[in-house]
Amino acid sequence: MTGEEKLKMLVIGKSKSPRSFNGIKSLGVKYEFNKKSWMTSEIFDRLLKVLDKQMGQQHRKIALLIDNYPIHSKDCGEKLKNVGVIFFPPNCTKICSHWISE
Repeated sequence: MTGEEKLKMLVIGKSKSPRSFNGIKSLGVKYEFNKKSWMTSEIFDRLLKVLDKQMGQQHRKIALLIDNYPIHSKDCGEKLKNVGVIFFPPNCTKICSHWISE
């Protein structure tokens, strides 16, 4: 394990099936929609459940390090069997972004 595995990109739009995204599944991109084109706790929880199922099918266990954004509910990882959710403490964005840039 190198930590270089990447998940499919998620695109969030306003339309249920936008014409400009015909064939988006062939690009390996996940598409979600809502009225404001924002990430919501419902979308986030649904993605975690799908990821948990995928990891279970591959007999893998992973940990996700997640920022303290309001849609990331503290109980989002409680029912997951294969995905552990670890939250960064509040207000650490400046410190964490320094790690990423190095």
